[in-house]
Amino acid sequence: KFAKKVDPATGLTTVEQPFVPSPSAIWASEGENAQFGQLDATDLSGFLKEHASDVRDMLILSQTPAYYYAGDLINISADTINALDILHVAKIREHIAAFGEAFEDVMTLAAAQAGVPEDYTEAEVRWANPAHITLAVKADAATKLKSIGYPLDVIAEEMGETPSRVRRITAGAASQALLAASLLPAPAPAPTAGNLDDGQGGALDG
Repeated sequence: KFAKKVDPATGLTTVEQPFVPSPSAIWASEGENAQFGQLDATDLSGFLKEHASDVRDMLILSQTPAYYYAGDLINISADTINALDILHVAKIREHIAAFGEAFEDVMTLAAAQAGVPEDYTEAEVRWANPAHITLAVKADAATKLKSIGYPLDVIAEEMGETPSRVRRITAGAASQALLAASLLPAPAPAPTAGNLDDGQGGALDG
């Protein structure tokens, strides 16, 4: 039988354990039927699978793409990402519509409280595009928009540029167009009776 002692902190009687696991300990017993062994490792794969199943259910219910969670997706293509993003982007756009109107009301109230005379009731909150679009796709879309007559500032907004960047882009394009126009040769004057020689003038007069 193991020795017993009273725990001074709790006053409870505890059994003094003679076999304490330690890398430097050696266990020995005088009992004839004493045996030492270890328990088999518990297989936790079932718990891990259940956890992974719960995570998948959470992703489905929250409309979150699976690649947001570090799972088994390896080397997925851009088309696969776009397909997985459809419901997620739709959910974000719903939030944008709701929060956008709320922020517009907040700015209107803040302007009124600050005594700003400008009317912010027609203000619009600009959000970044929640969809994952590669630069190549953006460039192709911008080329097609330009070919059907969209102005440069609208194309720059579609490319995701900020308002300050849009102003810089349009100002730079306007200055380049002005410089190119100034380098063109002057057009020849239109023929009139005053700048034609005598023979041509006579022919016109006759």
